[in-house]
Amino acid sequence: MRKRIYRAQSVKTLDFAALTQRVRQAPRVVFGVDVAKTVMVACLKVEAESVVATLKWNHLEQTAQVLTWLASLPVRVEVALEPTGTYGDVLRWQSQRVGLAVFQVSPKKVHDSQELYDGVPSTHDGKAAALVGWLHWQGRSQPWTERCDRDRALAATVQTLSLYQVPFQRCLSRLEGQLARYWPELTERMELKSVTLLELLKTFGSPEAVAASARAAEELMHRIGRSSLHPQTIPAVLESARTTLGVPMVAAEILALQELATEARRLQQAIHRVETELRALSHSEELLERLGEVVGSVTAVVMTVYGGRVTAYPNAGSWEKALGLNLKIRSSGLHRGQLRLSKRGPSLVRKYLYLASLRWIRLDPVVRAWYEAKVQRQGGRLRKKAVVAVMRKLARALWWVGQGRAFSTRQLFDTRRLGLAS
Repeated sequence: MRKRIYRAQSVKTLDFAALTQRVRQAPRVVFGVDVAKTVMVACLKVEAESVVATLKWNHLEQTAQVLTWLASLPVRVEVALEPTGTYGDVLRWQSQRVGLAVFQVSPKKVHDSQELYDGVPSTHDGKAAALVGWLHWQGRSQPWTERCDRDRALAATVQTLSLYQVPFQRCLSRLEGQLARYWPELTERMELKSVTLLELLKTFGSPEAVAASARAAEELMHRIGRSSLHPQTIPAVLESARTTLGVPMVAAEILALQELATEARRLQQAIHRVETELRALSHSEELLERLGEVVGSVTAVVMTVYGGRVTAYPNAGSWEKALGLNLKIRSSGLHRGQLRLSKRGPSLVRKYLYLASLRWIRLDPVVRAWYEAKVQRQGGRLRKKAVVAVMRKLARALWWVGQGRAFSTRQLFDTRRLGLAS
């Protein structure tokens, strides 16, 4: 394999006129870009194996100059780049504005081709740009289409939801640790993320304060919890406040616990507000509404934002693969590997589908029977794997729902083998 040269030349010293003469007779020009925050590196190709020039430029200062030159070339120019983060979004947008065709190349394909390209399993900016152009030349890319305004609104709302969910879970974890020290009985009486528990801690801050103001605490729990609380919950909470085994709290610890509960409650309210917005958005589109009837509006929107619309996939298997739910195995000779999920798709979609599957198992008797039967076949172990199996079935079922089919678990599972009446 011949040696490849990756030395990049700054556009400040580049002779654009001479370079134009070198490419003007080519049927097309591929401009493979290694995207970065400040300094972009690109490889200019007129055929797959040869490089006309490798250039670099300061993104904010010189991008307009580079794109203007590319748009002026008397040949078709195709810009190829990786969809990594947001650093390439401006370059993509400006390229499309001046009429250049833009394509995206999978970062995984670039990574896997490192040694195949030049025999060296390493990469750097110049080589990455050459790899992007090389893969695009071989048809290993796809056109980069902009999302419509509606899809951008959905994506922004999902990102806002994630902005609140992560710190909320962090607050709950810290709150659980604090209660284990100061009031361990409370989480046995109420769920950690319940509104009543958070408001109780936000207002009083300690079991001693609840015991000292039992009447006010009882009124607060009645007002917040209403009919959702079990009749015995409030007396049990008040009794645990009087008899707790927890460590007595000092004033600063009480204040810290109140601040933690206040922040957790604020984030919880923000999550509820954003989820309400997502439900409203999902009800305005028939596809999202159909999917939402099966897995919930929020899951339907998250799945569509990160996995794409199910109607864009030719079959259920391709949809399953796009979500990273297809199975992979590594076997050689007498060694037979273990089946595992490929996990190549968006992890957030798998998270929401996993939670939807847990709800499905809990609420649907047909799914629960199939799940329990699978767990028993595995010797009563590997319950998580059985949930994943349910999740894969759910993903395939959602593809059919997207095609307009009615959803029924009795069509998805063999009820006769499960011993259930038809």
